[in-house]
Amino acid sequence: MDMESERYETHCVCEACLLSGRLAEVGMSINAGEVEDLLEQLAELHPEWSEEEQEALAVGRTSEVEQRTPRPDISNLFSWPAHCGDYRIYYSQVNADALNALSPDGDGRAFFEAAVQPDREDAEAFLAEVWAEKLEGFWEFYLWQCSVCKGYLLTYTCE
Repeated sequence: MDMESERYETHCVCEACLLSGRLAEVGMSINAGEVEDLLEQLAELHPEWSEEEQEALAVGRTSEVEQRTPRPDISNLFSWPAHCGDYRIYYSQVNADALNALSPDGDGRAFFEAAVQPDREDAEAFLAEVWAEKLEGFWEFYLWQCSVCKGYLLTYTCE
């Protein structure tokens, strides 16, 4: 994309309009859900449902995330993660202190290693390095929770 020739529009949406679904009326969205993952999960969870029933539920849940949910303060592009047939709940950006406090036994590192899913060949070294930096520095970590199974997920971006 040629940044000089492209014009970007900024739109401001009040909370009342966002929550009422007005973005859908004008064909806009503020987030992007992992729709394919959601559809796969619904098919696995409800094989007795027709594709149309699964798709109808996915469309409703995706619309809620994309057009009625405020965008988290995440600096890079991301897709809203799905789990157990629904979209996850976003909490906040976290660091090591927050994970130590959140972990039932105070072991934030174990919580971190269980919740983050690095898609890297050097995953073990990456996790050790990032934890040593207290999840601060160039990496930003975001905490999500499944509304069904209550499992946690940490996603991350690089500044």
